[in-house]
Amino acid sequence: MEGRPQRRRHMIVVAILKVRRDLAEQFRDYERRVAAIMRKHGGDIEHTVVVPAADDGDTFQEIHVMRFPSQEVFMAYQADPDRRALESLRQAAIVETQVFVGEDGPDYR
Repeated sequence: MEGRPQRRRHMIVVAILKVRRDLAEQFRDYERRVAAIMRKHGGDIEHTVVVPAADDGDTFQEIHVMRFPSQEVFMAYQADPDRRALESLRQAAIVETQVFVGEDGPDYR
């Protein structure tokens, strides 16, 4: 479309996390810490959505939309030793993770 600047393509990662409700604070602490590591590598958590359990179950879901300049940056973040050192916190709080990887889509505004 003429007159509209081209958007730069980014790698978008969407993670759907199933979190133990009783470890929600530990999960949030973990996420704050890995978000700082992510920013060090040029990535960012752009948006989060909390989906409460339909019943008063033991878990809830949290959806993260993350942006990385490239797959190489994402891989460097994944391999970061500081991130890996936090893995036990992650494993304790998160029951299940689904990850979807794509790129910026059309702007519908």
